[in-house]
Amino acid sequence: MSFSSGEVEGLRSVVGDMVSMFRAIWEEVDQQFSELNREERYKVFSTIAPILVDMLYAITEDVAETTVKIKKKKKE
Repeated sequence: MSFSSGEVEGLRSVVGDMVSMFRAIWEEVDQQFSELNREERYKVFSTIAPILVDMLYAITEDVAETTVKIKKKKKE
């Protein structure tokens, strides 16, 4: 299977955004739960991060769906 350079760049962008998001989530968990030891903070992070990612993905899907609907209405 081969990918076009545009697809590879798109994938790099998505991965980079996800890494940045996880880093931001970790920094917030680290700050908010600084009284916990590192292992307990990792447990908090591993609980919170997937939920936030799912929420952000759902929001992104809603925005994309709304954008498509608006474009279709403008064409009509």
